[in-house]
Amino acid sequence: RFPELNLVVRNFARPTDEVSVRQRASDYTKLDDPLSAFGADTFLLFFGFNESFNGPEGVDRFKADYEKVIAEYTKKYPRDDSGAAPRFILISPMAFEPTGDRLLPSGETENANLELYTDATKAVAEKLGLA
Repeated sequence: RFPELNLVVRNFARPTDEVSVRQRASDYTKLDDPLSAFGADTFLLFFGFNESFNGPEGVDRFKADYEKVIAEYTKKYPRDDSGAAPRFILISPMAFEPTGDRLLPSGETENANLELYTDATKAVAEKLGLA
């Protein structure tokens, strides 16, 4: 849509990622740190779905861990040579869609938990002044 901007999007996400658990092989950054190598200036963060399985008890830890990872990325991956902080956009988890299959969850409990984590994501974004 905006070819003159030369936008490049790289997806470094894994379906099993949580804000504080990012499973990678022990030598994942042996040759180079891909986030650093590609010089990201904007991070789209999609967390909360996997964490929602911890229920209401996990919300406070989720928020603290989210703030911690944002602080870590801010320090480790400046946007440019001036050391400016990268931009962050926090994206809430999607709702659970019931299938109608009686052998699968109805989604009521799952969506109640997802709402808690959506609210937590919003709270972190508001606290840190992020989109």
